[in-house]
Amino acid sequence: MALRFGFKRLRYFFVVFSTNNGFFPYLLLVGLMVVVVVVGMGAYFFGLMAPESIRAEGIENSLDAGLIDTFWWSFKHVLDPGAFAKDYLAPGSVLAFGVFTTIAGLVITGALIGFIINFIQSGMDELKRGSTVIHEMNHVLILGWNRKVVSILRFFSELRTHQPIVILTNADIDDVNEEIRQERRSFRNVRVVPQHGSPTVAAELKRVNVANSASVVLLAEEQTSGRDQSPDISTIKSLMLLDNIAWEGKKPNIVAEIAEKDNARVANIAVSARAPIVSSTEFVSKTLVQCARHTGYSSVYSQLFSFDKNEILIHRVEGLSGELFGNVARRFENAILLGVSWVQSGAGGERRVAVLNPEPDYDLGEDDELILLAEPRKQLSAPLEMMDDEESGASIGHFENPKIQRLLILGWNENIGQIVEEIDGHANEPVDVVITSGQTSEFFNEYKDRHIADGIRNVRLTHRQEDTATELALRRLEVQKYD
Repeated sequence: MALRFGFKRLRYFFVVFSTNNGFFPYLLLVGLMVVVVVVGMGAYFFGLMAPESIRAEGIENSLDAGLIDTFWWSFKHVLDPGAFAKDYLAPGSVLAFGVFTTIAGLVITGALIGFIINFIQSGMDELKRGSTVIHEMNHVLILGWNRKVVSILRFFSELRTHQPIVILTNADIDDVNEEIRQERRSFRNVRVVPQHGSPTVAAELKRVNVANSASVVLLAEEQTSGRDQSPDISTIKSLMLLDNIAWEGKKPNIVAEIAEKDNARVANIAVSARAPIVSSTEFVSKTLVQCARHTGYSSVYSQLFSFDKNEILIHRVEGLSGELFGNVARRFENAILLGVSWVQSGAGGERRVAVLNPEPDYDLGEDDELILLAEPRKQLSAPLEMMDDEESGASIGHFENPKIQRLLILGWNENIGQIVEEIDGHANEPVDVVITSGQTSEFFNEYKDRHIADGIRNVRLTHRQEDTATELALRRLEVQKYD
């Protein structure tokens, strides 16, 4: 009973030490091998170097006929089971030691192979589970997961930088891997490493080697049903953690997405405006409303945000200090000047400041860099060509904002409230907005009272419950009557 209990305790301690220290099993095998070799060397006292033993092919005394030859005989039996076959003519006592060292060697070799396979398998399992330690350098780190990640990966792939991208998210790692697998052909030029963990935990950020990353992108987690907590809470917490990290080298470029417009101010306070904050709902809402008001705007946005023909970049051109922005804008042949940017230093560190479309009489400073819309960067390796500073004779015709009186919105998502606010902000006259979705009237009225009712001046809002995926429903809506 005591022997059985002692064996269980040994087994328990072996499991504990193996779990806490990956090198323990190998150290144990080395120690066991040393013990077996020493025990095998006991054959020396049983006639290993006697003349009748030397007749065997596997026993030699060419070095010192003592310690060294005995050690070599025992050691090779542990490593090579075939060495026992060469002891055929040895005495029985020597053969007994040979049997022991050979069998012990088989056990040790088998255990070593098993530990190595287990080590490799454990590493692969950790990678699949997203729990491995990241040793990448100058990688892009994405904190959070939502439906925008695939598009972000596709954009990085179009840059063809072959930069590793690490994703740290609380989302189910199997779902993340599956979604990446389905879209992997779209981003062949990037190496994606999904990791499971909380972006709001300092230890997890250290595990994904945030200190040596080149860029950090924070995304708002997907809003799940039945969850009242704002998806921006984790983003703001992560921003505060990043703001207090002691960076080992150059601080990476950090950008954060805020889902709810009202939280953007809180996020700016959290990082003292040192990292750009993007309100995704506000941006999407403004873009949709502008595309609805102006025909062809969608094509313009597609060109602006593509890497095929155009790219927005920041470029330094020497010799422009003291020039007027309006004059410089007319001197570029192969680019469009959008604005100026510079790096501002303060008590909280450095941050980049940008001014888009400043007044024509804006004086360019010595540290100002130009924000340009041009062909891809590889075509700007040579200095930009400039024309002589001439007054342009072209005149711009009178522009009149489009008047929209009836607007139809198909579908429903979390951006509805922001979209309605944008429509109201551009409306100088009453606008009838009809929202058609699968939501019930009760849901719509409750949402309207909570998120839309206050501050709406020129929008008359109504709701129709329809399945917009059917042709019959679209016919009933009489789409042609809307602007």
